[in-house]
Amino acid sequence: MPITEFEKVNILIKEGEGLTVEYKERYTPKIDRDIVAFANSKGGLLLLGVDDTGKIVGENLTNKMKAEINAIARNCDPSIHIKNIRQVGKVVAIEVAEGDEKPYGSSSGYFRRLDAVTHGKSSRVRSTPRTNPASREI
Repeated sequence: MPITEFEKVNILIKEGEGLTVEYKERYTPKIDRDIVAFANSKGGLLLLGVDDTGKIVGENLTNKMKAEINAIARNCDPSIHIKNIRQVGKVVAIEVAEGDEKPYGSSSGYFRRLDAVTHGKSSRVRSTPRTNPASREI
């Protein structure tokens, strides 16, 4: 018997936050940071209604919330593709695709995921390091 979406989300919650999974107790417009970070890395799943300990506290997806989340992603630079926003039991699951036009930014800045943490930058995150010609050894 195939595993249900509800069971998949519960497994992800039990496994804990990581490079591609982030918990938020409730929806706030500050999720732009996590959306940008997922787009700048491998993509990921943002679970609203789950606290940092993995306890489900619940969040209800409304049409207004869905529209706001899509607007946040659309207003990023460049726009970010949200694969899916859905209610799964008591949790809202937001699936963010890995971006093809990195780096991505929002009005809050530029962010990326390292392990289970979103890191921020006030300037663009570079996908490849640049070397300073003056610092090369001869």
